[in-house]
Amino acid sequence: MATPREDGKNDIVGVVGAGVMGGGIVQLFACAGYRTKLFDSREGAAAASIAKTTALLQRRLDLGKIDRAELDALTGNASVADRLDDLADATIVIEAMIEDLDNKRGIFQRLEEIVAADCIIATNTSSILVTSITAGMTAPDRALGAHFFNPVPLMRIAEVISTAS
Repeated sequence: MATPREDGKNDIVGVVGAGVMGGGIVQLFACAGYRTKLFDSREGAAAASIAKTTALLQRRLDLGKIDRAELDALTGNASVADRLDDLADATIVIEAMIEDLDNKRGIFQRLEEIVAADCIIATNTSSILVTSITAGMTAPDRALGAHFFNPVPLMRIAEVISTAS
């Protein structure tokens, strides 16, 4: 159910960070039909996040609040990335980790080594300047801020912040 691009490829969304925001971003994109991979450095956190969202949607299905297609889209499109390297085929990677500048910078620099040159690397930060996070990147113009609002699947808005280049 992934949305094909003009070039025939399917966009893959990578998400780094399996907390509330990361889990919500995964739900949003997976339910919209995008293959979505979730990575977290904490053992089992990504799988637990997807399982929690699946259980939540199952409950909403049982209550008649959603249809089966939404749950099937999540279970068919959301998967765990065991290693950051598993995000190499992503078209966009959205970082949604705790607000720690050094960690975010490290992730951005590592992602820049892993993903294709045309992959967008985004941060969901709400308190750190995007240009501060991208300071160590070779190509900071491929990065942006994508500030989602909580709860992500219900708030149909995202703020997009470009980097100064």
